[in-house]
Amino acid sequence: MEASAPGRLRVTNRLELVSLDPATAAVQWRLPAGPKPGGLDSLGPGLVAMRPCWDDRHAYLRRLAHGNAPTVAAVRLAAGTVAWESPATAPHPPISDPVLVDGGLQFFEVRPGFIDELVCVVLDPATGARTCERLIGNLQPKWRVRRAKYDERNIEAGDCQVTVADGRLYVTIGGCVLCCPADGRPRW
Repeated sequence: MEASAPGRLRVTNRLELVSLDPATAAVQWRLPAGPKPGGLDSLGPGLVAMRPCWDDRHAYLRRLAHGNAPTVAAVRLAAGTVAWESPATAPHPPISDPVLVDGGLQFFEVRPGFIDELVCVVLDPATGARTCERLIGNLQPKWRVRRAKYDERNIEAGDCQVTVADGRLYVTIGGCVLCCPADGRPRW
């Protein structure tokens, strides 16, 4: 739960976003979970709650509105409606929450292969269009963590967390920490 604007509290989990009046706890609006919300599979993309970021008009978040396929969405703060959402059928879903840096909305995705690749993606916050993709580096196969068995399936998930400070992205993934300026080129 975080304050996103004066007179508004934003509460989120992997499936929905709710705006509350902090004085009365009255629901201002609720973004529904989506057409096919994740069930037990919602434990797949990491066990860390999805954290939105926001500007004065939109909240930007990663959510599981289409089963176990994370998407990145922009939600209008005034009404709680989706302005745009990335396709749930994208070949490389987001592995991190989006962050706003230097006017761009950035998140990380993993492109699986013999050696997985970590890619920084920059979106136009107004439209959700991809404006840049930058290969950050390769990940060792052990970056994914095997979770407990749920519903007779083994769930493998990786986790990538991003924090912004002084215009830089600080990223943790697979037991590593890296630092990138807003252009996504690793500094260390």
